[in-house]
Amino acid sequence: MADVAREAFWILDFIVRAFLHILPFLALSVPLAVLLKRSGASKRIERVLRRNPVIAALLTGGVPLAPVMSFWLASPSMDPEILFLSAGSMGWELAIWRLAAAFAISLAGGFITLALERAQCWPRASPAGARALRTPASTFAGS
Repeated sequence: MADVAREAFWILDFIVRAFLHILPFLALSVPLAVLLKRSGASKRIERVLRRNPVIAALLTGGVPLAPVMSFWLASPSMDPEILFLSAGSMGWELAIWRLAAAFAISLAGGFITLALERAQCWPRASPAGARALRTPASTFAGS
């Protein structure tokens, strides 16, 4: 029974120390999130992102598929918020390794996409197709 109590105390101690370690990051991110929500800025940010999806904007803007694929793979795992939260929870060494792995995966995805494009595994988008994507949906309502 003493072993169970010792293990329970060790687990509780670990949880408390981990929470205290992450507390400064929470103390900054939670008030910032509340400020954005209360000020209405989050709705404006959401409207801008809903109107202009980044990936679609890059593709219709003429950016080749390989760098877009690389960006698409990297963006969820390489943003500053994730880096700092990773550093707070895992330490800087593992956070940097995580960042390097995300970078390597995104580069690999871009190079694989480029190789598949060059091997003509799928048709390239034509400029006419890109213009059609930029045309408002109301244009196609009558067809």
